Amino acid sequence: MLYGTVLCLGDSLTFGARAVMGYPEHLAPMLSTKDIEWACLQHGISGQTTREILDRTPSAVRSLNSLTGPKWVVVLAGTNDSKGGGLSMKTWESLYRQILHWPRRFNIPMALCTFPTVQPHKMPAYTAQSVRWLKRASERVRAIASELDCGPSPVRLVELEDMTTDLLCDGVHMTAEGYYEIADRVAEVLTEEKDVTLPIPKAATEFFTGSKSTKLGSSKRTKVASITEPDKPKKKAKAKRTPRRKLVVP
Repeated sequence: MLYGTVLCLGDSLTFGARAVMGYPEHLAPMLSTKDIEWACLQHGISGQTTREILDRTPSAVRSLNSLTGPKWVVVLAGTNDSKGGGLSMKTWESLYRQILHWPRRFNIPMALCTFPTVQPHKMPAYTAQSVRWLKRASERVRAIASELDCGPSPVRLVELEDMTTDLLCDGVHMTAEGYYEIADRVAEVLTEEKDVTLPIPKAATEFFTGSKSTKLGSSKRTKVASITEPDKPKKKAKAKRTPRRKLVVP
């Protein structure tokens, strides 16, 4: 058994404000297979701006890098920067790119999320300008993901801008179904339906398959379906998306 880890960086939309669980808690079981058991590190703090998320990114990524097994970093950072008139887009992008520096420094694949809309009439801290700011920020995230997806590690895009407002509980934060939908979209990006070649961590000396065990040296590799380091995804025609899984609420 191999163990994989996803670091989820963000604010209250990562933490799961107004619900029992955020998207990271839903994401781990979605990713886990008989070959790899995944865990998600919940690094969402309510109310934080991109600058504050940047301040804790270096230590979080270093800790992630110390773990064996495949890794991803998911970034959803910027909603709080849209409050009022919104932070200067140039300043925000500079801070956002500095967050991305750290996973890239350790060649860790990333998934970058665009932003769900907000409803200013339900959350006074946000305005019509906030809605426009988030649309512009989503455009920048798409451009950055496309720009950076040419290095040694994949950079993928998770589209959240088209999430419907019925998934918002207070004009900003998600319902339980909304957080599940975010997890489902992230899982879809991280687990493309194809076989990939996954390097075995140096610490793993044996890999068990059923009742047989196969000795693996540091240069050996094994095939694992639908996990990390996918090739560039094929372009898909835009269509209304329906979740692959439904949230079961006990």
